[in-house]
Amino acid sequence: MKTLKQIMLLSALMLLTGLTMQSCKSSGNTVKSDNDISGTWVLTNFKGQVASEYFTDKVPYLKFDTAEKRLSGNGGCNTIGGPFTFEKGVLKAGNLISTMMMCPGQNKESEFTAILSKPLTVAIANNEMTLSDNGTVIATFARSIDQGLLQNKWTLESLGSQDIKKLFPSGRMPYVEFFPNRMSGNAGCNTFSGDFGISGYTLSMGPIMATRRGCADLAGESKFMEAVGGVSTLSVTENTLTFLKDGKVVAKFVR
Repeated sequence: MKTLKQIMLLSALMLLTGLTMQSCKSSGNTVKSDNDISGTWVLTNFKGQVASEYFTDKVPYLKFDTAEKRLSGNGGCNTIGGPFTFEKGVLKAGNLISTMMMCPGQNKESEFTAILSKPLTVAIANNEMTLSDNGTVIATFARSIDQGLLQNKWTLESLGSQDIKKLFPSGRMPYVEFFPNRMSGNAGCNTFSGDFGISGYTLSMGPIMATRRGCADLAGESKFMEAVGGVSTLSVTENTLTFLKDGKVVAKFVR
């Protein structure tokens, strides 16, 4: 009987240990560490200067696919891509290829791509990534939304806590569609278009041009443009796009 009790106790301990180990393993799979380089990163500072001032055409960005060990992005004019390794905090991407577009003005993308040709020390914290060469920080990036996901047509699903069926009695729901550096859409009656910029998770829309048709849905249209215009924080997945202002959801879209 004593042996049976010992066996039962040992079995219980083994089961508890297994559950604990599985719990730790599952937790480790769902929590991202500060060493997670995956995703899209937009350049914010280069050689001590604000990136948007240093690169007057397009601001460079990098996108890391850690599953495929592939890097893609834009150097300020041309698209770039190729394999990379990231081990023990060191990034190596010395075999990148690039398109060969003619770039306007005093384009400086050759300086940006040149730094990627050498091993760089990476530091990631609070959605910010720095690349350093021999202890000197050369480039700083902000983690950004995936603009590939953003570049779709999105139809309004909700507008804060307001009743969109009453705001748009015609049943024609507003939509917005994003393209590289441009967006367009319909606010329920009038069409609109304009520029936009993204820094990290922050979207800046405008200036926006719109038609001026007289419609029954103008009240809803005004509230819609107020919600999506200006500066917003974005959250985007494969099927939903959410606009937030001051931490509150002001508009939600679906594909």
